[in-house]
Amino acid sequence: MAQLHPNRNTTKTTITEIRDMTGEVILEISMEETRIRMPDGSVVSQRSSTSIQTVGGAIWSPLQWMARPPRHVGICDQCRHPKFSFFRRERPTHGIVLLKQAKLCECGMLCCLKHCRLGSDGVWRCPACAKKHMAKEALLSIFFTRE
Repeated sequence: MAQLHPNRNTTKTTITEIRDMTGEVILEISMEETRIRMPDGSVVSQRSSTSIQTVGGAIWSPLQWMARPPRHVGICDQCRHPKFSFFRRERPTHGIVLLKQAKLCECGMLCCLKHCRLGSDGVWRCPACAKKHMAKEALLSIFFTRE
């Protein structure tokens, strides 16, 4: 029969993996909880966690899932796979954004505030849908006028 040693310290490590829709690991964040039994018999608990900066500029760690209210994150696909342009070069990032700082397009794509566009009708769209909407509006403006 195994017995636990009364003066033994314990360490628990939790690794959070953030994956995209294809299952590719974007980021691994670790959290470590250590319990130390002091000579007088008291127990000291210590947590340490890795945090990251989201594309919106906020700092996020896995401990914030347990906060009230929890701070959920999503992935901006435009940040992960930026489109090529001769005029400006954008480097790919992890694309992790707080859901409070992201917008959902009509097509279902989540975009950070840097990549989403606000249309003339007040709807947030991803860059591809924004281009389609602008072309549609330009074409309709030739044949129709607003009164």
